[in-house]
Amino acid sequence: MKKLKLILKILLGLVFILSGVLKLIDIDKFELYVYSFNFLSLSFSYIAARLLIAFELLLGLSLVANVFNKYVVRTTLAMLVGFILFLVYLIVIGRNDNCHCFGEYVQFNPIESIVKNIVFTAVLLFCWNVEPFKIRIRWYITALAMLVPFAVVFIVSPPDNLMKYPTQAKYSVNEELFAQHIAPNG
Repeated sequence: MKKLKLILKILLGLVFILSGVLKLIDIDKFELYVYSFNFLSLSFSYIAARLLIAFELLLGLSLVANVFNKYVVRTTLAMLVGFILFLVYLIVIGRNDNCHCFGEYVQFNPIESIVKNIVFTAVLLFCWNVEPFKIRIRWYITALAMLVPFAVVFIVSPPDNLMKYPTQAKYSVNEELFAQHIAPNG
């Protein structure tokens, strides 16, 4: 039973890593999805999308590394509950488009994604008391696991608004018109 729990926990971590990588591959569409809610400006949506991906990668790596289980499992549970609440919000406001859980590659509507997150939560609760690996350098692993996802995400795909272009743009974006254009029913 202990081995099964460990295997399930590592598999769940790999799913989180896969989800983050698939979003990063198609980052432009994920940025627009984040922006489509009109909570953030377009410039901050670039940053928020990458922070969310990096955090997802961090949790995935932490689940696979199997260190500091109490903190990792609680943080992952909090994130899954947050995602479920967000998906309920999407249903309430009538959005039924792809939730971008796995980018554009695996399409889930909010209801399907809630079911997926409930299954992930059940797996995580089942793995609650997995014995962490006995690694002496776990602080080093944790520091790398925290640093690497954030660095990789911002290096592999730097936000457009932070890039220094050779020439300055001669136009600006009408954010209101742009928001209408990318709205699910627009």
